[in-house]
Amino acid sequence: MWWDENDPQHIGDTPWMHPAAVLYLESLLTPDMTVLEHGCGASTKWFAKRVEHVTAVDNDGDWIAGLALETKDFHNIRLIPLDSVIKTVDPVDLLMIDGYNHDRPAWMMESDRLVKPGGIIVLDNAERKHYDKGCLHLMEFCYKPTSIVTYTGYGKLVITNFYRVKGGKIKWI
Repeated sequence: MWWDENDPQHIGDTPWMHPAAVLYLESLLTPDMTVLEHGCGASTKWFAKRVEHVTAVDNDGDWIAGLALETKDFHNIRLIPLDSVIKTVDPVDLLMIDGYNHDRPAWMMESDRLVKPGGIIVLDNAERKHYDKGCLHLMEFCYKPTSIVTYTGYGKLVITNFYRVKGGKIKWI
């Protein structure tokens, strides 16, 4: 199920989010988009089938190595095993923040520089209290998020927030 643990030897083909969040995310994508993922795996392969380019960052070298084998036939994926990329990438159309739990607030605080005007920021597990400061920062330059609120099969609350950066050609509806 979508809430169960993954391992680098068995990476699926669908983002590790509630199916409703995946459907909503898919409705936002266009083939010419660039994506930056904090955290990678099944979502990396899924994005690569739908957008122009994916840069995926993870701080687990074994995970990156496993994903590299799984994605060797994809030519639009760049895998980076260090979080230092947060300072060096060009702005993208979509930023997916779903990597190492303790790194997420830093990615949220840098997201205004990482995402183009009109772009999208996806924050999975937005219900976690230590993301509150980062969520307040996102509200400084984004429209109010669309939230997908769900529960795992174990009864755990999971919220995925979709933010649209103000500016650009697209207005948040």
